[in-house]
Amino acid sequence: MRTTTYIFLLLLAVVSAFAPLPQGDPAESLLAQMAPEERVGQLFLLTFDGSRLDTDDPILNLIRDNHISGVVLRSGNDNFSGPENTLRLVKELITSLQSTEYQASLPQTGAEVEVESRAYIPLLIGVIQ
Repeated sequence: MRTTTYIFLLLLAVVSAFAPLPQGDPAESLLAQMAPEERVGQLFLLTFDGSRLDTDDPILNLIRDNHISGVVLRSGNDNFSGPENTLRLVKELITSLQSTEYQASLPQTGAEVEVESRAYIPLLIGVIQ
């Protein structure tokens, strides 16, 4: 019995020696890549009025420029237009919001200066009916 225990412990030691080393926390890695204004933006979860978005809509500007962490869609803010096609319209709205965040994370090339890409973190989307 004692020999079996020693053999088991020896095998356990050998197997654990070949176990992969723990990797760093992915959240810490993302935070290390972020500029201070991006970290501050991650503290904000916002709402907005309306169920349609224009390219110059303030919420899209906040997503692009201030790196907010997410959006809450509320029936009280008229983010839902009615019972007809609600799922399709909400999906389109969320896709537009997420697409704006993704596009803002890509490297921006301009006539004068190339802006470095930033970490892509998908928006948190909450729904309150």
